[in-house]
Amino acid sequence: PMAKRTIVWLDFAKQDRKDIYSYWNSRNKSISYSKKLQQAVVKSYAIIDRSPLANPSFGNSDKRFILIASNYLLVYSFNYTYIIIHAFWDARQNPDKLTKRIK
Repeated sequence: PMAKRTIVWLDFAKQDRKDIYSYWNSRNKSISYSKKLQQAVVKSYAIIDRSPLANPSFGNSDKRFILIASNYLLVYSFNYTYIIIHAFWDARQNPDKLTKRIK
């Protein structure tokens, strides 16, 4: 089922996604892992849409996150109309970098 809210990726998040997929495409010499990640991202939209408050909040902000494929955080906020994606983040990085970026 598709999300009822419109999904909006902010520019930083679009760049995150592009960088992550490019990394895996280059490392694996294949797009198959990137495709699997993208499928997991799309599945997360319905989960967020159905229960947006069920996922943990990010610091003291209105942003929340959902874990995707064990190592990636999809950081989002929402209202009645939109799910706004603020970051697609490799959780193995220094979390301070993410915190500074999505304030």
